[in-house]
Amino acid sequence: MDCSLSFIGEKVRLRALEPEDIDLLLDWENDSELRSSSGSFQPISRKVLQDYIESSHKTLFEIGQLRLIIQSKEGPIVGAVDLYDFDAYQRRVTIGIMIDRKYRCHGYAKDAVNIVSEYVLEHLRLYQIIAMVATINEASCRLFEACKFELVATLPKWQWIGKSYHDMVVYRKRGF
Repeated sequence: MDCSLSFIGEKVRLRALEPEDIDLLLDWENDSELRSSSGSFQPISRKVLQDYIESSHKTLFEIGQLRLIIQSKEGPIVGAVDLYDFDAYQRRVTIGIMIDRKYRCHGYAKDAVNIVSEYVLEHLRLYQIIAMVATINEASCRLFEACKFELVATLPKWQWIGKSYHDMVVYRKRGF
């Protein structure tokens, strides 16, 4: 098994948060469509994001989460990938991904998920990565299936999105 650490894929590179990312993060975090799918129901302030960026140098093992910026090899920032709900005892973490509307359907998400999966399973040696996706988010369901995540559960009427409850599906990818 090759455990060399690389955050560069075929289409994207993943990088740490930088202070100059704050305006883009503010737009994403306060986008009502994105907030509803993430389960966040209140606006995020610039100060909260500044504090978050300042603490982003801490590891997944220290704070239980990690956000990486997805940047296309051509240069523009196209999205972000999050690892959260880290459980050291169970050796698992949950993954979330967001691609800016104007960069969707270009393969950036698949490349980013594959890079992060390799990092989590081979470098960090965690046992599994979990993804929870609303079934109405068909693109994300296709993404995780294309990245070889297996469907392990359906949670009926699990998340309120828009004006009704929607089913969530749980995907997982296991290491070794």
